[in-house]
Amino acid sequence: MCCNQRSNTVWHYGPLIALTLISVITTSTVGCLLRLFPAPSLEAIFILVSFLAVALGTIISFFAAMYRGGGNIKKGWRPKNKDDEQYLQYCKICKGFKPPRSHHDHVSGRCISKMDHFCPWINSAVGNGNQIDFLAFVFLAPLGCFFATIIQGVFLYMYIPKPRYWKYISHTNPAAFQEILFTVIGLACAVAVCIAVGLLCCMQISGIWSNMTQIEQWIISKANRREDREAPFVFPYDLGSGVANVTEVFRQWYSGDGVTWAVREDCDQYTLTREQLAQKATKRRYTVTHVVTQATAHWLCRGMEFGFCSWWRSPWPSEPRIQVARGDIVRVWSIDSGWLYGEKVVIQNGKFESVKPRQRGWFPEICVEVADGVGVGGDTLAEEVAATVAAIKAMQATSADARGGDTQTGTVAADKEKHD
Repeated sequence: MCCNQRSNTVWHYGPLIALTLISVITTSTVGCLLRLFPAPSLEAIFILVSFLAVALGTIISFFAAMYRGGGNIKKGWRPKNKDDEQYLQYCKICKGFKPPRSHHDHVSGRCISKMDHFCPWINSAVGNGNQIDFLAFVFLAPLGCFFATIIQGVFLYMYIPKPRYWKYISHTNPAAFQEILFTVIGLACAVAVCIAVGLLCCMQISGIWSNMTQIEQWIISKANRREDREAPFVFPYDLGSGVANVTEVFRQWYSGDGVTWAVREDCDQYTLTREQLAQKATKRRYTVTHVVTQATAHWLCRGMEFGFCSWWRSPWPSEPRIQVARGDIVRVWSIDSGWLYGEKVVIQNGKFESVKPRQRGWFPEICVEVADGVGVGGDTLAEEVAATVAAIKAMQATSADARGGDTQTGTVAADKEKHD
C-alpha cells in the first residue's frame, strides 16, 4: 500500500522558479487589464475574474501535486502470496519488493507507485498519488499563459509607442518605461511557458489516454527490441479504449491502493514485471566494467572540465550523477551522447560489491577506459574481476613510472644547475 508522506518542500530551485514565473505573468497581466479597462464594466470583470480563477487553479494544483507526492510504497513491502516474490524486483534501498508499475525515485529515496517521472519544477515525483493534480497544473498553466499572451499582446499593440521612442520615454517618464519593460518580460515568460508546459501537457494526456507512464514507454520499447522476443509485447494495462483507460486512471488516483491494477484479459498482474526481470537479466549480461583514468574535478560533475561539448551533451539536471576518482571501478550498463550510467563498486572476496552508500548515476565517458578482457556476454565473473585488477595495477604502474620519470628529470636538472 502507499504512504504519501512527503519530504519535498518549496525551498528548491524548481518550485521557486515556477512560483516566480507565475507571479510575474499574473502581475503583468492584471496590470495590462487595468490599463485596457480603466472603467469598471461587465466585460472587464468577466475577463479579470476568469484569468484570476485560472491562475488560482494553477497555484492550487501546483501545491497539490507537490505535497501529495507520487505515492510512496511502504518500506519493506512484500506481496501477500510469497510465491509472487519471484516475479518482482527487490529494492535494496527500501528493503522491500517493488509492486507492479512502481519504480525507485533516486531523489526522494523511495519507491513510487506508478512512477511517471521526477519533475524538478514541483520538486516531486509524478506518480499515482498526484498524476491528476499534475495534469491539472500542466493544463491550467499554459491555458493561463495563453490568456496572458493575448492580453499583454493587445496592450503592447495599443498603448506602447514604437521602439525608437523608448529611449526618450526612459528619460522623460521612467515609470512608464519600467511598465513597458515589465510587460515585455511578462509576455516573453508567458509565451515560453505556454509552449514548454503545453507540450508537457500533451505528453501527459497521451499517457493517460493509453494508461502508460513515460517509464513504461521506455520498458515497452526495450521489450520489443529484445533479441529473444518472438512476438510483440502486449502492454497489460491498456484496457482497449481511451475512455476505459482514462476512467481507470481517475479511479486509481481517487481510490486505488497503488499496488493492484486492472489488466487485459490475456494478461495478469505480473506480465510487465516478468518482462522487467528479463530485461534486467539482459542488462547484467551486457554490463561492462570500467576503470576510471580521469577524475571529475567539478563537484557537480557537469562535464565542463572536459570541454563545452561534454557539458552540452550532459543529462538533464534532475538525473543523478556520480563523482569519480582515478582508480575507481564502475559497472556501466547505459551510454548516451558521451555519458555513461553505472554504479561504483569495489572488489571484495573475489566479486564486485556496491560501495556504501550506493553511488549510481551518470559521468563523462572520457573519464574511463575498458578493462582488458572485460566485454559483454561470455566473460565470467572471475575473469571480469581478474581483468579489472590487472587494469588497475597497470594503471598504477604507469602512474608510478611517470612519477619516477618526473623525479629523475628533476634530479638531473638540479645536478646540472649545481654543476653550472
